[in-house]
Amino acid sequence: MNENIKQLMYDTGLTADGCFGDMDKYDQEAVMRVIDLTIKKCANLCQDLTNECELNPYQLMAVDACIYNIKNHFGLI
Repeated sequence: MNENIKQLMYDTGLTADGCFGDMDKYDQEAVMRVIDLTIKKCANLCQDLTNECELNPYQLMAVDACIYNIKNHFGLI
């Protein structure tokens, strides 16, 4: 698990009291799927911006870099 995701879980209390560790495997996987889908949705919102707006090449590169950085930050790349 990516350190940034661990920090998010800690910040929400999922790991502070061992809550995540006390969950069964199905519940742990569900939490991880929610995290994964949320991160991907954020990146997709950035991608949608490129489809909805007329962006110049530099703006497109900035959006692509943002998408990359979001996914990389949370270990999805």
